Amino acid sequence: MEYVSEKDLPLSATLVPDPPGVIPAPNNDLITLSIDENKINMTISGSDAGAASVEQTIATPAEGRHSATLTTLYPDHSTKDSKQLLFIVDTIPPEIVASTPQVQKIPSSNVPFFFQYLDTGTGVETTDNQGVKQARINGKAVHAAMSNHADGSGTVVINAEGQLDSTSDLSLLLTLQDRVGNEVTY
Repeated sequence: MEYVSEKDLPLSATLVPDPPGVIPAPNNDLITLSIDENKINMTISGSDAGAASVEQTIATPAEGRHSATLTTLYPDHSTKDSKQLLFIVDTIPPEIVASTPQVQKIPSSNVPFFFQYLDTGTGVETTDNQGVKQARINGKAVHAAMSNHADGSGTVVINAEGQLDSTSDLSLLLTLQDRVGNEVTY
């Protein structure tokens, strides 16, 4: 599975003929790219080194999962090669939908703070808390523990861990990142 973010768009490719050599002209029906069964005939141009470049604008696929198949044909239109790629387009960052407790002062030095998040794109990586880019209480870095659910939602728990006194004003900072790098800060 490949992930595609906004910085990866528009899509492009470089092809190398096998064996290197002359690319037949016209060739616009010898290479096809199908994205979700929408077929695009591609015209390639060659160079002396045998590399081929595709000069084709491909419409940006919608958010979500996609299947792409690249097929090359011999001049007699028999299939030479076909490769499939599964990918997810995700340009939307996770959403932090709630936090508890919602207080302005720290009630005790060991209170846990719960953040609920939702990411319906590629999801937030919870292994070793990789999805948490930073967690801070009153500017001090704190440990964050994550759990994820199959629907793309999850929970992040951060704890003051005795670092703060109960008279402090409360400032929470949490930055989450999904698998393609889209970030949100709360």
